[in-house]
Amino acid sequence: MKTIHVLVLVMSAAACSGTDATVTPAPSGSAPAAPGSPAAPSSLTGEPMGTGIHLVWKDNASNEDGYDVERKDGSSAFAKIYSVPFDTFSYHDASLAAGKAYSYRVRAVNAKGASAYSNEITATAPSGATPGGGGGGPADAGSIDASAPNPTFQRDIVPLLQVSCGAGNSTCHIRDMYAATKDRSCRGWLSLEDALIGSKIYGGPSGGQPTGCPDLSLYDRLTQLDAWEEPGGRPRRYVKPGDPANSYLYNKLTNGPFGEKAPGVLSDPMPTAAPLPPEQVALVKRWIEQGAPK
Repeated sequence: MKTIHVLVLVMSAAACSGTDATVTPAPSGSAPAAPGSPAAPSSLTGEPMGTGIHLVWKDNASNEDGYDVERKDGSSAFAKIYSVPFDTFSYHDASLAAGKAYSYRVRAVNAKGASAYSNEITATAPSGATPGGGGGGPADAGSIDASAPNPTFQRDIVPLLQVSCGAGNSTCHIRDMYAATKDRSCRGWLSLEDALIGSKIYGGPSGGQPTGCPDLSLYDRLTQLDAWEEPGGRPRRYVKPGDPANSYLYNKLTNGPFGEKAPGVLSDPMPTAAPLPPEQVALVKRWIEQGAPK
C-alpha cells in the first residue's frame, strides 16, 4: 500500500503573498528514460508563500523511490537542492534571497534510473525570504518555560511547536503538503498547526477534494495517528502517552529511531533548521512521560 508522504516536521498555515511565476515547457532534448524508470512529473507550479517559494507538481509515477528537486538562479546551471520521498507532490524552498528570481524543475527517480524532467517554472522569492530559511527557532523561545514540572499540551507544548516552526515559518509541514485519505488510515497528513484539519486535501492538483478522514485537533492528530515514516516497518504513534521511547515525535527530536523518507533512506531529525535546546527536549519528554495531558 502506498502512502503519501511529507517532509520535515513542524507545520503551520502560511499566507500566500501573491504569485509571480512563469512556466517553461519540459526540455525537448532530454535523454530517453531508462526501461523501468518512473513516469515524469508534470504540471509543476510555484508561488511565493510565507518565507519562500512553494512548489507543487502532479505525481504521475507508481514506482518512484522519490523526486529530485532542482533549482537555478540567473544563468547558473540547475543543481539538485533536495530529494523528497515517493508519493510526494510538493516542496517548500525557504533557502532564498528576498526579491530574487529562481527557476525549478523536478524529476522522479528509482533504482532503474530517472524520469524526464517536468516543465520548468520561474518564481520570485517574497520579501520575507532569508537565505537558510526563516521563522522561529530556539532564539525566539524565551517565553517557553522549559522547567515546567507538570507541562500541559496547550500551555507548554503548543507554544514550543509554534516557535520551533510555527505560524511565521512555512518551511515545515504546511497543510498544503498533506493528502492522506481514508484508505490510507488517514496517515501522512500530520500538521503541527493548532487547528481542526484533515477532512480535505489542502494543496496540489487534488486540492479541495474530501479525504474521507475527520477533522482532528492538533492534540488528537498527535495522539491518534501513526507516522507515515514507519521505523523498521512498524507503525508508530506520533505521541504515545506515557512512553517517549515509542513516540515518534520524541524520536525525531532526539536520536531516533527514524523511519524512511524513501526506501533505504533514513528520515531527518527535527526541527530541520535548528535542533531544540536540551531543556526543551526534556520538556517534551516530561510531558509524554506524565501521560501527555491536554
